[in-house]
Formats: sequence, structure tokens, C-alpha cells
Amino acid sequence: MPRICEKLNENTTLKCLDLSMNKITGEGIKLLAASVRKNVSLELLGVGSMELTIEELEPLLLEFGKVGISEEEVKDLEAKIAERNTIVEKNKKAKGKKQEPVPIVNDLEKDDKGNYYEIRKPNFKQLNIGFNKLDENALEILDRLMERTSDKFIVTMPSKYLTKEQCTNFLAKYNARVIS
Repeated sequence: MPRICEKLNENTTLKCLDLSMNKITGEGIKLLAASVRKNVSLELLGVGSMELTIEELEPLLLEFGKVGISEEEVKDLEAKIAERNTIVEKNKKAKGKKQEPVPIVNDLEKDDKGNYYEIRKPNFKQLNIGFNKLDENALEILDRLMERTSDKFIVTMPSKYLTKEQCTNFLAKYNARVIS
């Protein structure tokens, strides 16, 4: 995983990565989560059929959608946004000259109560976590994932550990956003 993650960190064009049916541990998933955060181009990711628990998958799941962040993370993100905006303004003034690359920075959102959220991977399309150890306890975590992601986000989650009724209820709630 370290070698795969190193390449994923550097890659700016890869849109689809399917690691399904490999023996990746929870520690490997943590490394992958950090690389997914850094990679700007990835739109589809497969980590199915690995016999991972929801607890092992959770670090990866937190890399998608609207995620609460600390005051320190807010300051860091605001600085990155300001830097990006400065580059955009410089590029506007440099008509016909070589333009500086504009860094891709996640958006920041503040709610009515003053809580801040980072919008992670807003263009991500599909996550395959099927055929892992997703039991009824996983549904609560997956429900939070679906609530904080956009309507374009799709999860593939067939699981031999869920009952047909549990799958049907989850499918009914999220309609076309779940492949089971």
C-alpha cells in the first residue's frame, strides 16, 4: 500500500482505481484515505471484497462529503483558499502571459451554529465497499456518509452480512445513490 499510495499522491489524471479483492488491512485503508485526500482527480474507487469491517473502512469514508473540522483545520483551509484566490487574481492580470497553476482546494462551509465543515471530494462519483463485513451496525455509519455527500455520490454495498430487509430499506431511502 505505501507504494500505491505514493503514486496516487503524485497522480493528477487517474479517475478510477479498483483495489477490490486484494488483501488490504485496516492500516492500509488508513494510508489509502490519506492519499485519497491528496488526490484531486479520483472519481471512482473500489475497495470491495476485502473482508474489512466498517471500523476499518471508516477512515476512508471520512474523506467524502461535508466533514466537521477543528478551528486549526479551519485556519489552514482558509489560508489555502486565500492563496488560491490570490493566484486566480494574479492570473487574471497576467493576460497573455504564462499563468500560475491554480491549486485545487476544498470548500469551507459554516452552519447557523458557527460549526465549520470541509467539503471533501465534491466531484467524487462512486465508492465500492461491497462484500466487506458490513453488518447492521455499518448502516448507521453509511447513513451518515450518504447524508453528508452530494446527490451525485453513489455507493456500491452488496453484503452477505445484511438482511434483505436492511438492504431494501437503505435502498428505499437513498434510491438511485445505492447499488446493491
